[in-house]
Amino acid sequence: TLISQRMATALGVRPVRTVRAGIADGSVVEFPIGLVRSIRVGGAVIQNVEVAIAKQMPIGLLGHDFFGNYDIKIKKDVVEFYVR
Repeated sequence: TLISQRMATALGVRPVRTVRAGIADGSVVEFPIGLVRSIRVGGAVIQNVEVAIAKQMPIGLLGHDFFGNYDIKIKKDVVEFYVR
């Protein structure tokens, strides 16, 4: 899961370490990692999750650490989460 620098600042998330990761264009970049107490989307929630902080991204991305325990159905105007 990745959050923007703006989100990290608003939430008071401070980096605790860094990781190197490959991104979609094939390059490898370094991301600061911080801890978020919880992330909730509708009824789906995870707690105490490490997040990458992306200085150049305008929005965040939910990752496998969030979606991993759910089956997901994507419709035209809604995304539905089902506990496995």
